[in-house]
Amino acid sequence: MILVRMAGCLSFGSGKTGPQGPQGESGTKETIIIVPEKQN
Repeated sequence: MILVRMAGCLSFGSGKTGPQGPQGESGTKETIIIVPEKQN
């Protein structure tokens, strides 16, 4: 799960969590939604 989160954070967070440092929590929540999609 950690690997998937890191990959999602780098890819997804690159555009959103990157510039928005304080909103890192929001990026994490969005990453969780991407995790189940990859497993499916």
